[in-house]
Amino acid sequence: MVGNSYFCTIDWSGEEYPGEVKKYLNQRIKAMGVTGIKLDDKNLRKQVNEEKIKRGEHIPLLLQLFESQISKFNIHIVIINLDINDEYIIMVIDNDNLSLFDGTSCNNITFELPVLYKIYLDKVDCTKRVNMMLYLKNKLDIDARHAKILIDNLPIEFNCGTKSFVESNKKLLEDNGATETTITTYIPNTNSMV
Repeated sequence: MVGNSYFCTIDWSGEEYPGEVKKYLNQRIKAMGVTGIKLDDKNLRKQVNEEKIKRGEHIPLLLQLFESQISKFNIHIVIINLDINDEYIIMVIDNDNLSLFDGTSCNNITFELPVLYKIYLDKVDCTKRVNMMLYLKNKLDIDARHAKILIDNLPIEFNCGTKSFVESNKKLLEDNGATETTITTYIPNTNSMV
């Protein structure tokens, strides 16, 4: 986290310590003079501890969960995407400033709400199957046999994250031979995470 500031930087794979995001949000909400918010992530943490949530999905799910809790108070979490796929930079803003940030971009910086998307690999160019198998092997840290099984059983869910994250994944898939991908909005069962 960047001190007691307007921004918080979080590694894509998880918090530096449990509760890092919650602590930052509570500090910002308090500084904005908003009261009555009780951030609750107990069930999501339980799922993370039970390894029901894959590495890398924790932070996007946590941000989406907290956004659903604070938006009722007319404040929002905004993710600042600097085209750096290994970290999230977040800030908290009020409704009055939301239109200035959500979906806007400038000089390779994109601002977006923590809405999650899933990307699916649907088809691969038959002349580039080997390229895709090697890409999946390295990206997913699996053996070649498993990568071949995935390619033989398309479509597969490839990844989950913010819009800019899945768009960058789409480009990587296309660069490695994907001819069709699908991106869908991902709405987790928030009742099981609260």
